Amino acid sequence: MSDLGDALKAFAIDTWYKAFGVVGAIAFVVALFVEMKGLNNGQVQLIGAGAFLFGLVGQWKNETTETAIKPPNAYTGPAAIMTRTVRRATFLGVILEVVGVLLMVIGVWKILIQD
Repeated sequence: MSDLGDALKAFAIDTWYKAFGVVGAIAFVVALFVEMKGLNNGQVQLIGAGAFLFGLVGQWKNETTETAIKPPNAYTGPAAIMTRTVRRATFLGVILEVVGVLLMVIGVWKILIQD
């Protein structure tokens, strides 16, 4: 059971971009099945899909964790394992972010320029 718990820790909503992506995914799914009042379902789907691609997929793809072992030292104390989160832009991650932003911009544009 602890292996499942460890695997689910990766899906914890603990950063802004994961929350952004989850909200986008929820908006997209709701717009698929519920008739929107005041907004076109297509507009909400574009914004939701864009938020999902930008936040949960693109930003998360560009995040890596670095781990280092600190040797014992008289000044800094005993040995320790240190980890930090680093953003390293990958080609796929940047493409997903750009597509997500474009979808959100198109969705907002369609809201502002309603026929």
